[in-house]
Amino acid sequence: MTELTMTDRADRARIALDAYTAEAPANLFSFHLHDERVRLGVVAVEAVARATRRDPATLSQETADELLGDLIAYVFCLADGRIRPPELTRAAEQFRTSRPIRLDAALAADEAGMGRVAAMLGAIIDVAHEYDCAVTWMVEDAEEFLEEQRAAEAAGA
Repeated sequence: MTELTMTDRADRARIALDAYTAEAPANLFSFHLHDERVRLGVVAVEAVARATRRDPATLSQETADELLGDLIAYVFCLADGRIRPPELTRAAEQFRTSRPIRLDAALAADEAGMGRVAAMLGAIIDVAHEYDCAVTWMVEDAEEFLEEQRAAEAAGA
């Protein structure tokens, strides 16, 4: 089996983003209630599950952890070069609230062309919480994975 490149992973994140965008309101800053964010996150997750030939209806805790962790890594690959994972994650956290007090990270992500990606990441994180995933670990693992992939692709270039 061929190892996925960062571009392949970014393409998978685009599949999720396209599905998310098709369902999300046009106004990026129309903050949603938790249930709506989870629904939008499920739309993104299901799109990637179908693209990777996984049946979303059969997600167990283990496969949910794997799929959601992979998708977070894919999102970081998609954003690579535009916004760093910690800033994207901070923006995602700001999108996760229905009444944000601060929008600095969300606005910075939007200025980098990654606002919709940050909003989707927030929705994916909400789904991960619903599955009782270790979200902090998943995000840290995805950041480490991105660094390893960058190094591997640079060494192979």
